[in-house]
Amino acid sequence: MKAMEGRYASNLLDNHTIVMQQTRTMLVSDYDILDVAGNPIATVATTVAGAEGSFTGPKEFVIVDASGPLCILIDPPDLGADRFEAFHPNGAPLARIIQQLRFFTTAVSIEVAGGSVMEIIGNFLDCTFEIRSGGLPVAHATRDAPQIEDWVLAKDRYLVHLDPNMPPNYRLALVSGLVALNQLREKWSKR
Repeated sequence: MKAMEGRYASNLLDNHTIVMQQTRTMLVSDYDILDVAGNPIATVATTVAGAEGSFTGPKEFVIVDASGPLCILIDPPDLGADRFEAFHPNGAPLARIIQQLRFFTTAVSIEVAGGSVMEIIGNFLDCTFEIRSGGLPVAHATRDAPQIEDWVLAKDRYLVHLDPNMPPNYRLALVSGLVALNQLREKWSKR
């Protein structure tokens, strides 16, 4: 896929504050990633792998910005704790995102390939949480004030502040983790 120049205001990895906006339909959840002014900087498209788009195959999410595809997140069918795998477009591993069940809480960890582990801590359903690496905060999220059209159009939106010193690989792994977290939130709401 060639670069998507003109469609996006800037590159995803150049922004330190992003807005994650999910739009749900009966079959898929697509995402727009916006800058703080509301300009699109990336999209996350959902596909269902398998024969003829079978619902039993893994879901795949492709994150694309002005430079083209950035990564592919796969949500394979699994038993027990949910796991997601993120890959660079060339197939190289980027991260593993794992739901961890703990005593009275749920945590989500992002294991960056060849690097450290980030952990998402906080109130996932209300979108007020923090991402930590080595015990230090590297990002935090807060619910963006919903507007009436968001409810009508089945949109969910939250603001994420990223550490400006975070390396691009970690930033991309974190965004993949946020998409995975949104999928987990959707599964939890159906239980």
